[in-house]
Amino acid sequence: MRRSTLVPALVLPLALCGSCSDSGGTEFEAELESVLYLAATDSALPGDIVNPHLGSGWRSPIHRYRVPAYACVREGGTDWTTLPEAARVPGTYSYFDVVLPAGGAPEGNRPILMHLHGSGLEFMEAIALTALRRFPAIAAQFGIVQGASLMDVEQTTQDWSRQTLASSEAQPFLAVALERGYTVIFPANCWGDGGHGEGETVDGFYTAPRYGALLDAGAWAWARENLAHEGEIAFSCSGGGHRTAEMMIRDPAVFDAVVVDSPADYLPGLLEAPQPTLLAVASQVLAKEYDQLVTDFFGGFFGGIEEAGRWALGTRIGEARIEVPIYLAYSEKDPLVTPPISGPLVRALSDPSRYPVERGRLWNNPETLHCQLNTRERSADGLDWLERSAELSR
Repeated sequence: MRRSTLVPALVLPLALCGSCSDSGGTEFEAELESVLYLAATDSALPGDIVNPHLGSGWRSPIHRYRVPAYACVREGGTDWTTLPEAARVPGTYSYFDVVLPAGGAPEGNRPILMHLHGSGLEFMEAIALTALRRFPAIAAQFGIVQGASLMDVEQTTQDWSRQTLASSEAQPFLAVALERGYTVIFPANCWGDGGHGEGETVDGFYTAPRYGALLDAGAWAWARENLAHEGEIAFSCSGGGHRTAEMMIRDPAVFDAVVVDSPADYLPGLLEAPQPTLLAVASQVLAKEYDQLVTDFFGGFFGGIEEAGRWALGTRIGEARIEVPIYLAYSEKDPLVTPPISGPLVRALSDPSRYPVERGRLWNNPETLHCQLNTRERSADGLDWLERSAELSR
C-alpha cells in the first residue's frame, strides 16, 4: 500500500473529497455536519462524548460527516409494537465520524485506523421486535422494552447509529490510539446488512435500499485520500469483524494489518448450536415465525444461507488470496460469538495451505467474555502488534 504524502493543512476541517468513489462506482459525497469533542472524564463539557479510558485533561475533536445519498432504512421514534408495518421508509442520512488526536489535525507519520462497530444485523432487530409483540414478558428479560436501550431494536435508524458511535468512541482501544497520534474513522451502519449492501433494495423485515458496503468503502477511501498518514490499519469487534471481513474479501489489500476481536465472521453459525442466548430462546418461543425471519434475512440480503457463508474470512481467505497480517482474538466461551461463528476463521488462520500462518496471531481467551481486548493493556498489546505487522506488510 502507498504511504500518503498529503499534508495536514487543517483541511477546513479535513477537506471534502468530491471525487472519491466507493467500491460500487457510486459517487461518495460527505458533508461536515458538526464538530463534537471526545473528552476524559475530568475534562468533559456538556455535550461531549466521554471516554473514561483517556488520560486526565484529554479532549479530542470529532468531525461528524453526513452522507446524504445513503439514507438509513427508516426513521426512529416509531412505536416498536407497530413495526414493521408502520415503518417510515426511507430514513435520514447516514454518518461517519473522524476522531482526531488532541492537536486537531492528522499526524502525517502515524496510521489511520478504521473501526467498524458491531451489531447492525436486521435479523436481530426483526427477532427482538417480533418477540416484543408476541411475548412482551420474555422480551423484557432481554432488555427489549420501549424506551430502553436501542441496541437490539433500532439497528436500522439514524438514532441508533448516533448511539453506537458514542458507545464505540468510549472504548479503551480508542484512548490508546489517540494518545499514540492515530486518526480513527468510524462509519455508522444503519441498514442491518452487516456491511454487505451495495445500494440494492432488500425485501427483508423492511423493504429499503442497503448501503453498508458502500459507506464502509467510501468512508475509508475518503480517509485515505484526505488524511495525512503512514499506515492503514483496522481494529474491530463482533459484527464489526464481519464488516472488516467483507471489505477484505472485496479488496484483499485494503488494510496493511487488522485486528478482529470476537468477530461475527461466519453468519450461518448463528443458527448452529450452541447459539447466542437470545437466538436460542427466540427459536423456541417464536417457532415458525423465527424460521421465516431467518429465511427472509439470509435470502433477502445474501441470496441464501450458503451464499451468506461465502462472505466470511473463514470461508474465503485462501480463495481470495488474503495474506495481510490478521490478529484474531476470540473465546470459545464467548456468549454471543459462539464457536460455530468464529470457528471457521480459527481453522483457516491455522492452516498454512490457506494462509501464511506466520503472519497471523491467535489468542483464545479462557474467560467467558465477548470482545476480548477490553482493557487499555489488551488494546495496547493489539495496537503494538498492528504497528509492527503493518510496517512489515508495507
